[in-house]
Amino acid sequence: MLWIMPPTAVRLAAACALLLGAAGCPVFVVVDVEDDPCADVACGAYAYCDAGACVCEAGHVPDDFDPASCVAVQKVLVEDGCDDGRDIAFRLWSSDGTWVWPGGDDVFWTLGYGLVTVAEIACEDGTTVCFGAEADGLSWGVGLDGTASCAACCFDCFAGTVDLGVLACDAGPIAPSPVAHDENGSVRAANSVITAVVGAPLGPLRAGSR
Repeated sequence: MLWIMPPTAVRLAAACALLLGAAGCPVFVVVDVEDDPCADVACGAYAYCDAGACVCEAGHVPDDFDPASCVAVQKVLVEDGCDDGRDIAFRLWSSDGTWVWPGGDDVFWTLGYGLVTVAEIACEDGTTVCFGAEADGLSWGVGLDGTASCAACCFDCFAGTVDLGVLACDAGPIAPSPVAHDENGSVRAANSVITAVVGAPLGPLRAGSR
């Protein structure tokens, strides 16, 4: 039985040199093809593979609970409209009470009367986030403990900015109405009114953080 070895670049070059001389032979180049570093890498939500590692899309950061996935970075703007010499404490809650930002017993604080405060959170896209605040017997939105009812104080999490406007201390609506902007600058609708309630009762703080 005759076994014929398959031709290789070296064998073909040698055969060509015997028949035609070295000058008449083509040049054979052996190319070493590297494996795709992303071939076995599975990235989760809002992430893609680059050089063998999962990288977040713009406006997202790695998820603390799943590094292969990413969550949105959302900025929430609010202005203290109470000229009482005191700052306003506020939190952001998921609508089901599972998560609270900034987390644990911590709170965000407004920076002073007439100043805009920016709170930055990392949240899963599409999660409903609700605003709650408290100062000197006044409570806004879902309250600092997140237990009050206020559908108009909630908005979807996405990679962008939500402007809640001015927190007034006259038990009236904030002004202007909240608007939201995504990372491309387009405007997204947010719910329209957050009211201040005088003497709102406070409930127990629910555990949870992100």
